[in-house]
Amino acid sequence: MADRGLARDLIDVQAATDRWNPVELEELGRRHARDSFDLSELQARLSGADWIDDTEFAAYGLDERAIAGLRQWAQTWADDIGERLHELEAPHED
Repeated sequence: MADRGLARDLIDVQAATDRWNPVELEELGRRHARDSFDLSELQARLSGADWIDDTEFAAYGLDERAIAGLRQWAQTWADDIGERLHELEAPHED
């Protein structure tokens, strides 16, 4: 998903959360990325779920409720990534 961000990718990755948590999925992404893995790129693709037309999700059998749930899941993960990236960039006080 980190290199495409298509509707099917979001559906598949959300299904994988039954087995792995987001940090574990990020690690899988790092290990299996074709090129380099960029957490901010993943964040952008997750945030982009709102821009994917409902019909693209519906083509895979998702109804309105499932689509809304998928978008909420993607935004929650994107927000979490944003918080972690912000913490990494923030100066640490001793």
